[in-house]
Amino acid sequence: MMPAPESLGEFGTECWNTYAPLLIKEGVLTDLDWPAFHAMCEAYQEWHYYTKAMRDPDMGGGPVIQGKQKGSWQYNPLLHLANRGRKEYFRLCAEFGMTPSSRTKVRDASKVKPRNNAGGSVASRLRQG
Repeated sequence: MMPAPESLGEFGTECWNTYAPLLIKEGVLTDLDWPAFHAMCEAYQEWHYYTKAMRDPDMGGGPVIQGKQKGSWQYNPLLHLANRGRKEYFRLCAEFGMTPSSRTKVRDASKVKPRNNAGGSVASRLRQG
């Protein structure tokens, strides 16, 4: 297993160290998947960092709804950042079969056999052509 990149923060590293071994064991995380997995861990980092920041006055946090401006309630801007990270995290989780509905669509990559393409690969057809 690749170690967590130093660029990940505390929460992203936690995600990496928790889920990489499980996904490798299930045959879902392969050498080709590390960039997507890294992006998933970054999204986890963003989600949790901004959620924590929203609750910490020293990090710019405060109430979720901060009062009225121009007649409408204003949300804490950190809420938008936290929600963006959460949405991206769960979108990428689906790529790895980490949600109930996506789990049925993801297969163990080590058990997937290459398709027998009667016409050959696109690259070989282009070379012939």
